[in-house]
Amino acid sequence: MNDFSTMIAANADWFYLVGAILFVLTLRGLSSPKTAIRGNRFGMVAMAIAVVTTFFLAEGPVLWLIIGAMILGALVGMWKAKTVAMTQMPETVALMHSFVGLAAVAIAWQPCYILSNSMAPLPELSCLLVVSSVRLHSQHPSLLSVN
Repeated sequence: MNDFSTMIAANADWFYLVGAILFVLTLRGLSSPKTAIRGNRFGMVAMAIAVVTTFFLAEGPVLWLIIGAMILGALVGMWKAKTVAMTQMPETVALMHSFVGLAAVAIAWQPCYILSNSMAPLPELSCLLVVSSVRLHSQHPSLLSVN
C-alpha cells in the first residue's frame, strides 16, 4: 500500500462519518426547493467520499463491473433527465426507486455469493431470502412478528 491508501484506510471511519453527516444534510436540503441545489451538492460530495473510501478499502474490487455500473447509471440518468416531462415526475421517481431496490437486492445477494464460494455449496436463492429477511426484520421488526 502506498501512503495515500494507508492514510485512507487508517481514517476510513472518519471519512464514512463525514459522508453520513453529508447524506443527512442532503435529505435536509432536499426538503425545500430553496435549498435543493445545496442538498444535491452535499449528496454528490458524500457519495464521492463513500466511493473513494470503499475503493481503497476493498480487497480486489472488480473495477470493470463497478465502472460499468457507474456508466450505465449515468447514461440512464442523463437520458431520463432529458426526456422526462414535469408531468411524468412520479413515474421517474418510481423508476429511480426501482434502481435503488435493485441495488438493495445486489447488496443482499453479496454475502450469499461469498458464502457459496468459500463454503460448501449453498443454494444462493435461499441464502438471499434469509439475508433479506434478517435485514427486513432488523429494520421493521413488526412486519415479521408472529402473534
